[in-house]
This record gives sequence, C-alpha cells and structure tokens, in this order.
Amino acid sequence: MTMAKRSDRSWFALVAVAGVVSCAGTPAGAATVVLSPSQDNALIQEPDGLLSDGAGPHFYVGRTTQTEAFRLRRGLIAFDVSTIPAGATIDSVTLALSMSRTVETFVPVDRAIAMHRVLASWGEGASNSGTPGGGGAPAQTGDATWLHRTYSGALWSAPGGDFNPTASATTLVGLIGSYSWTSAQLASDVQGWLAAPGTNFGWELIGDESTNGTARRFDSRTNPEIGARPTLTVTYSVPEPGGLGMVIVGTYVWCRRRRGR
Repeated sequence: MTMAKRSDRSWFALVAVAGVVSCAGTPAGAATVVLSPSQDNALIQEPDGLLSDGAGPHFYVGRTTQTEAFRLRRGLIAFDVSTIPAGATIDSVTLALSMSRTVETFVPVDRAIAMHRVLASWGEGASNSGTPGGGGAPAQTGDATWLHRTYSGALWSAPGGDFNPTASATTLVGLIGSYSWTSAQLASDVQGWLAAPGTNFGWELIGDESTNGTARRFDSRTNPEIGARPTLTVTYSVPEPGGLGMVIVGTYVWCRRRRGR
C-alpha cells in the first residue's frame, strides 16, 4: 500500500469522525420565550350548551353556588408554540395566571386546580359576560360551550370537554393573587406539540368540583389589565453546530488542495 493511499484512508477516518461530531453538536444553548395565549374560553355548565365567555375578561374554575346543572366552571387555554425552533428540547414550562375573585367570601381555603391536556380542537367566539362575569353570555358562532367544541356544530365526546384524565400539573389556589403551574409533564406536553403541531389543543383547568362555592376567577387574555393576562414561559435548548467537525473537514479540504498542486 502506498503512503498516499494510507494517508487518504486516515483522512477519510477523520472526516467520518467529523461527521459524527457535527451531528452530535456542542452543548446546547438555552433560551426562554414568554408566550401569550392564542385563545382561551370558559366552559359554563348548562344543559343545552347555550352559554360561553369567549371574549370575556375572565374565566371561572370550580363550583359555584348556583342551582344544580348550572354550577360547574372550567377554563380552556391554548398557546401557539410554533416560534420555538424545530428540534428544540423543552426544559421547563410554567403557566402563570392572575386570580382576581373567589366565591368564598371569608378566608378562602386552598383549592387544587389542575391542568389537563385537551384532546380535541375548540373555539373562542365573541360571547362576553363582562365583569364580574361567571354567569356566561349567549354562545356565539365558534364558541366552546359545555356541550360544544365549536358552537353550534362539533360536540365534545362528553359534556365538559375532552381531556386527558391525568393532570399535567396542579396548584393550590386560595387568596387573590398570582399563581403558577409547572411540571415535567407540562414540558412533555409542549414537546409533543412541537413535534406534532396538529395535536396542540391546549389545556383545560379543572378545580374542586366536590363542594359548592369553590370557584376561582382568573383573568383572561382579553383582560384590560395587560399585566394580569396569562403567560406561558418556556425554556428550551437547541444543539449548536459542531465546531470541531467543521474544523477537521476544512483542514482536510485545504490539505487535499495543497497536494493537488
């Protein structure tokens, strides 16, 4: 075997290593993005699915003191995560909400409010029950209601929404103030939506529905106080190009050109 062929083989081996290094990349760079909701809405228990609050400044979660069959309230919220680079690894996700009213008039008891991943598309229409809200307004075209994913067409498979029964995150909510939800499962939810955008239907917030008077009011994306609107903070990592691999390949090309002179 000639020295030239042996040298070529050595260079080919280096190039192969460079390819592996380039694909693997150097340690990932972390970034954080704060997202506003793409839509939110209130699910208001009503036997005929005629009420909603798509454009309202608030949504309630929990159980009110109204008459039977009109008591439960749930919240829907979704975020467009398409601004996160494809191939990113989701490191953490935190939902922040402002709770501005409670049905419990004395010292509020901490109530668990859980986020469940929604399994079907839903809508946000022009219905608006104003302030203090909670009672709902006549559903408008495209609104999500207790029965409808989009009024007055597609229905939920069960009244109250289609959602994963296992909560993605849970937080205790008591006094008026700001609250946040974060967990590894929330990060997993967003990671899945990044890989398959067509499955991003957001989350449904469900409170303590076992006792009357547990409802909490949260400010929505249309609330006039900008600082009270919901946010989703996502921290992610993106692999950086493999610098060593590029150096090796560049050196190989330079040497080949020198030998060819």
